[in-house]
Amino acid sequence: SCVHHKDVSRRLFQIFCDEVGNGEVEHNHANIYRNLLREMGVELPACDSAEFAHWPGFLDASFEAPALWLCVARFPRRFLAETLGLNLAIELAGVGGAYRAGIDALRYWGYDSYFLELHNVIDNVSTGHTAWAVEAIQLYMDELRSDHGDEEVARQWTRVLAGFHSHAPARPRGTSFWRRALQALRPSRWNAASGPLESGSDWHGPGD
Repeated sequence: SCVHHKDVSRRLFQIFCDEVGNGEVEHNHANIYRNLLREMGVELPACDSAEFAHWPGFLDASFEAPALWLCVARFPRRFLAETLGLNLAIELAGVGGAYRAGIDALRYWGYDSYFLELHNVIDNVSTGHTAWAVEAIQLYMDELRSDHGDEEVARQWTRVLAGFHSHAPARPRGTSFWRRALQALRPSRWNAASGPLESGSDWHGPGD
């Protein structure tokens, strides 16, 4: 459980605190993004309202990834390994290329680029959220090796990989995001003997 991995949980909580502004409402990332949308003339309903869910500006597909993340987050003890992998994928996703391209586009069209500038800085791989996400995984693996040995490390590493790939699974034509994500997280793939989740993956297990 998360209680048994206090150092790991502490790293994740540090990231969460940053995301919600460390107690400063104006620094909450969701509010910063709302400010950007407002600048573009978009005023969203409150996110806990039925109006938000049925807002006509959303595509139904916009809720596929958030629904998956919410389901995983509802069971933090059971899906700790998957959460660690998913968290790393999210923090790493935009650093450098995607964020910089977005910043250039916003500036070109005359919009405030602070939201993307902020994330490009705090998600950095040296000292930011990506580094913390990697550190959390390393701590988790070290604890598992100390308490349970290499066999359990290998099993849990496969689950971490499943979480990582669930953020952006392979996209075979005609397969929905939801089906692909659930396939990546299905229990049969938690067995270390099942091999890598993606052929040719650049991600390797402990000791590689």
